[in-house]
Amino acid sequence: QPNESDQLLPQGEVGAQLRPDLVGQLIIDGKPIPQDQTDFNAALGTISFDPGTGKDIQEFAKGGHNAVLQWWPRNVPTAEEARAKRQLRSYTWSFNVG
Repeated sequence: QPNESDQLLPQGEVGAQLRPDLVGQLIIDGKPIPQDQTDFNAALGTISFDPGTGKDIQEFAKGGHNAVLQWWPRNVPTAEEARAKRQLRSYTWSFNVG
């Protein structure tokens, strides 16, 4: 979320749902979002980011943005290790802020 080409508010949430056996990270406009700034709910299989004070993105500027969800098996500790094992996958989408 938001879905491809959706309109989002400047403080809107960006996120995705994953299978329970996967973990992931978000990259927004080419900037990896630190894990301590995302909300990951393993029980629901969701990862999300809300811009705000003290975060790398305080609010989204008006216009177009790109988001990337990278995911890998839960038993692999990091995206880098998953990449080395060729287990890193990704999905890219765009959204607009109005």
